[in-house]
Amino acid sequence: MASSIRYLEYLVPVVIIYFVFGIPGLDWLNLSSLFASSTGSIKSSQEASDATKRTIQVDSSNFINHNLPHVQCPLTTSTKIHIYSRQPLVIYLESFLDTSEIDAIIEITTPNLVPALVGSGADTLNANSQIRNSTTAALPVDHELSICIARRAQALQGWPQDLWLEKLMAQRYIAPYGHYSHHYDWAAPGGKEGRRRAGGRQSSFMAWLNNPQKGGGTNFPRLPLPADTHSSTSEWCRFVECGPEATNKYDGTTFKPIKGNAVFWENFQWDDGGLVEQTWHAGLPVEEGEKWGLNVWSWWLPGWKAHAEKPGQLHTVTTLWKRRILAHSYVCTSHQATMATTSKAGGKLHGRAFYESIGSPRVVLAPMAWRMLTRSFLPPELKQSILAYTPMFHARLFADNTKYRDGAFEPVKTSLTRTPSAETPLDTSNQELRLDGNPEFDRPLFVQFCANKPDELFASARYVQPFCDAVDLNLGCPQGIARKGHYGAFLQEDWKLIYSLINKLHLELAIPVTAKMRVLETKEKTLDYAKMILSAGASIITVHGRQREQKGHYTGLADWSTIRYLRDNLPKETVIFANGNILQHEDIEACLEATGADAVMSAEGNLYDPSIFAAPPRIGEEGRDYWRGRDGRGGYRMDAVFRRYLDIIYTHVLGAEPPARRPLFVVGDEVKQESGANTNDSDQDGPPRKKQKVDKKTQRTTSPNLGAMQPHLFHMLRPLVSKQTHVRDALAKARSGDIAEFETVLALVEEAVMKGMLDYAGETTEEKPDMSKDLAGKPVDIEKMSESSLATVAKCRRPWFICQPYVRPLPKEAVEKGAITLSKKEKARLQADEAVSKEAGVASEGKVEQHETNGKSDAQNEGEKIEVPKQGMVCG
Repeated sequence: MASSIRYLEYLVPVVIIYFVFGIPGLDWLNLSSLFASSTGSIKSSQEASDATKRTIQVDSSNFINHNLPHVQCPLTTSTKIHIYSRQPLVIYLESFLDTSEIDAIIEITTPNLVPALVGSGADTLNANSQIRNSTTAALPVDHELSICIARRAQALQGWPQDLWLEKLMAQRYIAPYGHYSHHYDWAAPGGKEGRRRAGGRQSSFMAWLNNPQKGGGTNFPRLPLPADTHSSTSEWCRFVECGPEATNKYDGTTFKPIKGNAVFWENFQWDDGGLVEQTWHAGLPVEEGEKWGLNVWSWWLPGWKAHAEKPGQLHTVTTLWKRRILAHSYVCTSHQATMATTSKAGGKLHGRAFYESIGSPRVVLAPMAWRMLTRSFLPPELKQSILAYTPMFHARLFADNTKYRDGAFEPVKTSLTRTPSAETPLDTSNQELRLDGNPEFDRPLFVQFCANKPDELFASARYVQPFCDAVDLNLGCPQGIARKGHYGAFLQEDWKLIYSLINKLHLELAIPVTAKMRVLETKEKTLDYAKMILSAGASIITVHGRQREQKGHYTGLADWSTIRYLRDNLPKETVIFANGNILQHEDIEACLEATGADAVMSAEGNLYDPSIFAAPPRIGEEGRDYWRGRDGRGGYRMDAVFRRYLDIIYTHVLGAEPPARRPLFVVGDEVKQESGANTNDSDQDGPPRKKQKVDKKTQRTTSPNLGAMQPHLFHMLRPLVSKQTHVRDALAKARSGDIAEFETVLALVEEAVMKGMLDYAGETTEEKPDMSKDLAGKPVDIEKMSESSLATVAKCRRPWFICQPYVRPLPKEAVEKGAITLSKKEKARLQADEAVSKEAGVASEGKVEQHETNGKSDAQNEGEKIEVPKQGMVCG
């Protein structure tokens, strides 16, 4: 270890500064000009106390206003962050600055370099080369580079509203004397008590602008090295001096000066405002060549909102500390000096770091109890590898209408009657957790909203943020109700509004925000659109490969090439989910390879076949749930999936034991006829079988998961109910929450599947399904497959009692078959090859339901009726 003499060498001059000046490390900044109250400069703790009663006026010459909307900063998703220490918080950043930024900083500041100063008395700054031998210059506060670096520094700290960035200071140290003796960066008028009232320099970044030939490290003698750094094989040895030589030369930790990298630390304790003593540090002597650095200091000003459009009410120090301590809990979960990749120090994660924190899922699904059903087909170790989205909720209704909110999202047994906040956090410790967002089986989870007002979106997001991993803005819904309500894909011409919606959540919500978009007319315009969304703060973008006009019979194929174009032209760290053309399990890998996306989303495909994300069982291991045909192709039986779904509803929604059921029928079992069952074919009339007796407490229960049962089952059973119309009729009559009626439908489905399996096995005279024909019964013409949907039909075709994707005919085929009825105007447009999808008199796909606002969120809209997609329907 270093000798005590070396300690005294640095300690003596700095202790003098500490007691004489009171604010060591405050080199270039005169406190009297740092900030002012409405009546004069703040110079004492008493005046600082008085300042908390007045609006603080920031001196713009010393702070960077990074909230200027006209400054567009490039995406910077390549920064990798490693948590070096959690107590105190010290973080090492790779690629904090890029080469072009470094070159610009050096070019701008070189002509203005002057000797660096240190404090030698009250309000007095002088040059003292024994303590600090370097030159320094400030980057102009209004320069776009200053603003963009300030935004980056704010983002890495979780966007605290009371934090401002001081003007950036470039430093140049030249061998052999260039150094800065041990010191603190902290500064606050009136000491600890003054900081509690009027703020202080909360945190520091030290960024390196070049690689010195020798020496010039940043040493923290009171910050111990991780235990494994005594060996040069430690991962940390890339960034800190390791081994016996380093330990003998200087105490504690010495960070290597590596071009573009930086180290971040906090100077004050958030709990009591006290100094973090471990941040005592020095710029070690440059032994050969020169060293360039950049100081990025954050100054905490209580009550001044750095990110708000207007200054708000003063926040108490206690409230801010609570918020920061809560934010630290997201990253401070393991032992000190653990290598970790995050993207925000002491705050919410962003971008790829956030994506990695939820397990880097490769498949994404929707929605509700269906999520648990989908996960049930995976082995236990993979069930949490799927990311799920909720259905799309209407932000205004969710924030304003308790009935709508309770019918859409049920994380706890009681209603969500208020939005949680830093002042009044939501305490769920004594509440019974329900299905939605339950950390045991429904995470990771993104909650999806449509919105056109930032405040309404934020109000809704605050309700759900304790129960999900991110909030998603739906920019993809193409339905007519989205046009009428001005949301979803019908916002895509208003980029300013979209930016404000996303940016509001990015700056103020405690969890990340993501967005789902559709491709535009050209690849280039789609790229600009994606860049705007990302620049607003979206951590992840989900890209649907269809344009807004592609819906219903005009759906057509998704354009994977445009998603690949985004992948190739956005920064490699951008997280992209691909959506569209996912019909079967094998399509997942095909999409990932074609698009280069990080993950694949399936919404509609998942509703038709909940097992889409699971590999089929091996031959001989099918059991009774999985059916395999003579050609080797197979799928999960509809009755088996229906049973799983109902059992999940019983267990996790109704809180009841599922009824005892007999084993599913397989060919070879004795055929037993149920008494009172309806065994008529689809062309026969008659009432459905009597309802099965079910415990009264399970009947007519209100839950968002029950409300979605009927539309979910209509999706999955589509091939079956088109053939067995008595099942269709029974399902249509099943009321939301009446579990007995769904049990009756299940019994009918089981009987229909049994009959279908017997027919396929040849044990009746019914003709076996011809797998060489399309869904309309027409022969598959190999020569025309590339021009139609026939190839897809042939690939996906299964017997009607097996879960399978729904293959829509291409628009041209739909017209030829008469599935689309066009007006004269529309025929003219089609003949002219115009990409339009306005169908004469045809409603948008899916059902619509109305809800009424109570007027609290918008006085002008009191009692307004708003249309939203029916629960269980896919939008976008």
